[in-house]
Amino acid sequence: MVSGQFGERMKCSFNLTSEQSTKETICWFNSIGIDWITEECIHEQFIEIEFLDTPAILKVALHLESKIDICNISDKGVSFYLTNLMLGRNIKQRELHFESGSADGIIFVPMNNIESISTVGNIVLRKL
Repeated sequence: MVSGQFGERMKCSFNLTSEQSTKETICWFNSIGIDWITEECIHEQFIEIEFLDTPAILKVALHLESKIDICNISDKGVSFYLTNLMLGRNIKQRELHFESGSADGIIFVPMNNIESISTVGNIVLRKL
């Protein structure tokens, strides 16, 4: 996760878990004019997402170096698949309690919390 001038950014790859998710995600890209992302190449793509307000669970997952992939993009928002979220390790806050040592799961971020989705790569604005 990188803090940019306009919000926090996260670079992700795709882990589309079903044919429906693949088609819906490609359809979404096509609807915004990105027609070169196809079923054949989507798993090789990296997308950078900039949030208006980064969800706390994504901040924790990145801090714990968990794997975060996109599992769906639609007009409603982006679903992320978090893999091997190591709970209970490296967290020093006593008020946190976890049922197990690690977890996998999906977090949904609505489109109204996303500033941008980019295929450009790492562009960082600097104050001159």
